[in-house]
Amino acid sequence: CLPPDVFKKYVEGLLDQLWMLLKSVDNTYYLEQFVIARRVILGLQRAKVDPAVLDRTISAEKHDQIKMSLEKFRPCSDGYARRTTYSQTSSLTGRLTVTDGPNILTLKKDQRSIIQSRYKSGVIAQVDFVSLEPRVMLKIMSVEPPVDIYTSVVENVFTGSISRDIAKTSTILTLYGGSPHTLAKNIPSSSNVDPYEIHKTIRDYFSISSLESKLKRDLKKDGFIRNHYGRRINSGSSLVNHFIQSTSVDVSLMGFGNLINELEIKSVRASPLYIIHDAMLFDIHYDDIEKFKKIIKSGITVPGFSGKFPATFELIND
Repeated sequence: CLPPDVFKKYVEGLLDQLWMLLKSVDNTYYLEQFVIARRVILGLQRAKVDPAVLDRTISAEKHDQIKMSLEKFRPCSDGYARRTTYSQTSSLTGRLTVTDGPNILTLKKDQRSIIQSRYKSGVIAQVDFVSLEPRVMLKIMSVEPPVDIYTSVVENVFTGSISRDIAKTSTILTLYGGSPHTLAKNIPSSSNVDPYEIHKTIRDYFSISSLESKLKRDLKKDGFIRNHYGRRINSGSSLVNHFIQSTSVDVSLMGFGNLINELEIKSVRASPLYIIHDAMLFDIHYDDIEKFKKIIKSGITVPGFSGKFPATFELIND
């Protein structure tokens, strides 16, 4: 309904704006890491579900809400559950949420036996990154962490004065922004340790104050912060927590992307099924289990970081 000259001018203006938009996002997070992660998510395969085991699991469950969640795993006529739809944008940090289909994120670990292999004598296995958040923090500091970070913290930071369990609890809570008071409530009173001293020591070891200061400067300057890869986080509080959590989300997704590529290159018959935060479920052909385990044992490469990230392998339907 516009005159030709007005329409032409409108289209020219629209094209100019599109070019400016493309230029502003060129080589940024949403054209690189976000797209890589999206490919991993869209490449997940439908899971085969045993209806008899599902029925028994539902019958044994006492809570109606969980029963309804389990029903979403009900297989279609071909024996496979509907595809799970994940969102990368529903949470502040990019942590995945399920928006449709079977919700693997709320499925209890002991209920995962409802999933069966599509291969004869195949297995369902879970691959987990080891101590992902503290490992990411150390790698950002250009420190190559040991496989067992918490034992290293006990021996090299606290010279054996605390247990590994206390080191693990304290490290995670401190990285997540917990206070000494929070630590005190989560450490057994019988341990006879000073939560204030532990809190300060862990903050110093992981250079949390330095990162916190940088993120505060970024927030003051830009009104938001970015994770290690450049993802924008509109956060005004818990800056370190949001930074580490968001970076870890991207690390796990891109790491799993590299793992899937390696499995394809080496002709390992393993179908990726579900992402559970920093873990992934695979359906593995029986003849390729040892090849799969060997790849996992060597660690997972992640773009943007040197070295490999250690991971664990666990059968869930053995």
